[in-house]
Amino acid sequence: MIVVSIELHSAVTGEITLLNQVVIDNIGGTQKLGDYRVRSFRRGVDAVASRLAEKGKVREGRVLRHRRLDEPVLTLLRKALQEMWY
Repeated sequence: MIVVSIELHSAVTGEITLLNQVVIDNIGGTQKLGDYRVRSFRRGVDAVASRLAEKGKVREGRVLRHRRLDEPVLTLLRKALQEMWY
């Protein structure tokens, strides 16, 4: 599971606000081609701490046949965001 957290770090107060989390789960494929489920969660919902609560989910998608050995993880993230229409 890959978790990407988007946080706002205030330069004024030092406060850290969780704006969004994207979770990418491996759901199958082969060693070379991976299939993934991707989910985006609401502002302030820590997806991992809340055990991936469905109530906090905003969007969901799938990335199929990602070339996991040939492409960097940020390419997987880009594909995940596109699949969720971000």
